[in-house]
Amino acid sequence: MSVVSHEMSKGRSSVSKARSYLEIGQFWDTHDLADYWEQTHPVEFEVDIRSEVTYYPLDGLFPPAFVLWLSDGGFLRRRF
Repeated sequence: MSVVSHEMSKGRSSVSKARSYLEIGQFWDTHDLADYWEQTHPVEFEVDIRSEVTYYPLDGLFPPAFVLWLSDGGFLRRRF
């Protein structure tokens, strides 16, 4: 598993001139990509997404009838 760094490896972002991912996020929170569209260019990259499921025990947290309702799929049948 790789460690994610908050600092960028190549210096600054080309559009925002930010030095960190936090600064990039702050820049795009207050700017619109449409204003910078002409400065962009197509890129190709791969994304490796690994799904992770974490199960937590429900014993003692909920009444037994509620746990039974969940395990029976009752929450899937309810309409909101």
